[in-house]
Amino acid sequence: MSDSQVILDFVLSNPEQIDHGWLILEKDRIYHSKLINSLEYIRRSANNEVLILDEREAKLMADAMGSTDKTIKRHIIIQLVCFQFLKRDMSTRDCELRFTKSGEGYLNSLNKKKYFQENVIERLIFCNEEWATDKRVQAYNGFNVRPYEIIQEIMPKIGNVLYLNEMAYFVSKIKTKRDDIGQIISLIMLYRSLSNSDRTKLNNHIESVLNTESDQKFGNWRKNNKSNFEFLSMGTKLSMVDKAKDTFDATYIQTAKIEIKHSPLKEYLNHVSEKPPVEERPRGGVEVNSGVDGEIIVINILNKMGFETRNVAGANMGYDIVASGNNKELYFEVKSSSGRCSPTLTENEFKNAQNLGEHYILAIVEDVFINPKIYYVFNPAEQLDGKINQTETISYNIARSNWIEVAKQQIE
Repeated sequence: MSDSQVILDFVLSNPEQIDHGWLILEKDRIYHSKLINSLEYIRRSANNEVLILDEREAKLMADAMGSTDKTIKRHIIIQLVCFQFLKRDMSTRDCELRFTKSGEGYLNSLNKKKYFQENVIERLIFCNEEWATDKRVQAYNGFNVRPYEIIQEIMPKIGNVLYLNEMAYFVSKIKTKRDDIGQIISLIMLYRSLSNSDRTKLNNHIESVLNTESDQKFGNWRKNNKSNFEFLSMGTKLSMVDKAKDTFDATYIQTAKIEIKHSPLKEYLNHVSEKPPVEERPRGGVEVNSGVDGEIIVINILNKMGFETRNVAGANMGYDIVASGNNKELYFEVKSSSGRCSPTLTENEFKNAQNLGEHYILAIVEDVFINPKIYYVFNPAEQLDGKINQTETISYNIARSNWIEVAKQQIE
C-alpha cells in the first residue's frame, strides 16, 4: 500500500468526524475590540445584571456598535457564550444574558489578550457542558480534550510547525486523551515526506470528499477553517505565519519564544540596585484599571520580562505602575500621546522621581494608537536635571528635544 493510500484511508475512514470538536467558531475571527465593545454594551444596558436580548435590543446593540447586520445577535452572542463570558437562558423566547466571573474578569483585565489566552484558549474544551448548548454537547459526546494542549504536545515533536491541512486531516481526529497521538505524529511526518505532486493529488481527493460531507452535514465550516485555525494560534505561545513565507501548504502556525531580546529597559534593570534609596517606600493601593493604552503596553512588556505588576494609576501615588521581580521594585510613570509627546509631571510625580532615583522610570509612548513607539527615561530627575521646566501650577514640563537626548527606545 502506498503512503498516499495509507493517509487517504485514515482521513476518510470516518469523514463525518470532520467537525467533532475542533470547530471552535462558526464564522467570525476574534477581534478583541469587538468583544470589548459587546461586553461593555451589555453591561451598560443590563437591568439588574440581566440583558433581555430581544429583537429590539439586538437592533440597538447593532446600532451602538456601528453595524447594520441584523445577525449581530447570533454572531456576537455565540462567541461571548462559547468563551464563557456570558450565561444565557434560552428557555424563554428572548435570550436572557448575564455576565459570568470570566466575562467580568476579561472586561476588567489590564492585559485582555493575556487573559483571553490563559482563561479561554488554554482551557477550552469544545462541546463540554461549560462551553456549548445541550444539543451540541450531546452531538459531540466523547470529545474531552483541550485542543490547545494537544497542539502544544504535538508541535515540539514535528519541528514546532503545524500546517493547516495537517490540522484538518490528522490532529482534528483526536477526541480523547486515550487516542494514539503517536500515530498522528507518524502520519504527519509521512504526509510531509510525499512529493509536491503526490501531496497535491492527495489534497484534491480529500478535499472533494470532505467538502461534500461538510456541505451536507455541517454547512460551510470547512470553507472557513482558516479562521478556526487562526483562533487556535492566537495568544502568546503560538503565532500565525504569513503563507507567503512558506512553500509547503501555505498557512501554518509555529511556536514562538516569549522574550524580549533587545530591550534598553532589560539592560538598565541589570544594573539597578535592589532597594530604592528611601526607607519608607510608597506601596500603592488596590489595583485600579485606568484603561489607558500606554499603561497597558508597558505592563505587557514588564509581564513578558517576568515582573509582577500592579496598576495604581488614578490612586494619586505619583506613578502608574509598580513592578516587582528579581528582588527589585520599580516605579513607572507612563505618559502617552497619539503623536509626539512632551510630558508634564505633577508635583507628586516629580518628588517621587527625585526620591526614588534610579528606581523611578518615565515610560513615554508616542503614536500610542497606531504603531506605538516606547521610550524610557531612567532616573529622570537626575538625567534631566536642569532641563525640566517648572510651571506656575507646580507641574514639571519636559520638552521632547530634551528627553529624547537621553531616552532609549524599546524595539521588539
